[in-house]
Amino acid sequence: MCAMLRVVIIEDNYEAAQGLKNMLLDVMPEVKIQGVLHSVAHAIEWFHIHKHPDLILMDIRLPDGDSFSIFEHCKIEAPVIFITAYDNFIEDAFENNGIDYIFKPIERNKLVHALKKYEGLRLHFENKYNKLLEYMISPPDYPSRFIIKRGREFQAAKTSDVVCFFSKMKIVFIKTNDGREHITDQGSLGEAAEKLDPKKFFKVNRKFIVNIDYVKRFIILEFSKLLVELTVPMDEAIIVSQFTAPQFKKWIEDYN
Repeated sequence: MCAMLRVVIIEDNYEAAQGLKNMLLDVMPEVKIQGVLHSVAHAIEWFHIHKHPDLILMDIRLPDGDSFSIFEHCKIEAPVIFITAYDNFIEDAFENNGIDYIFKPIERNKLVHALKKYEGLRLHFENKYNKLLEYMISPPDYPSRFIIKRGREFQAAKTSDVVCFFSKMKIVFIKTNDGREHITDQGSLGEAAEKLDPKKFFKVNRKFIVNIDYVKRFIILEFSKLLVELTVPMDEAIIVSQFTAPQFKKWIEDYN
């Protein structure tokens, strides 16, 4: 399953921070920005009381010192993409969780490249971990049915008949292979995703979870995004971001 990427931005210039935030959301809409921190002291305080992110975008020169001093006060395990106007910190950057080094002003293609590097590293280590986990524990027991609402009645729909789960107006629906849409008893799409077999179902974005048995084809769009077509027509286009696309393709290829 694709998990939402949690990011923290460390940048003292307000306009630069907003520009980076907007660019990040533009190239990766499913990202969750946990915080925008403006100084070394602010970052140290934040990391001591919050759950650490998956990735940090970090300016080096901050008002109260270089950002490397944050690592002297906090144990940070998240990888870091360093952003700076200077070229004399590269060695220090890669000694402090750095996976890439971007010069200001930030270019979209440079940010995309850095994020793809992160995604490649994450997939590499995640796959190794998942294989070990599968070896150590028995497979989970996935539900064979989900409760759906039909008028004033509640019925059970077979999981194998579910083409996709989708969210609309903060309500989770399923579409079954007869083309009908039903309200489920799931509180959120994330809640549904946690119950599903990841070999059969994939959360392609914040709105859709698709069943591999009903994926008809996918089409490559601009910026390496994908358009997924199901065997049962949908009212809304199902788009996979350029960062989730490699996972989606691997999910399709690995299915047996």
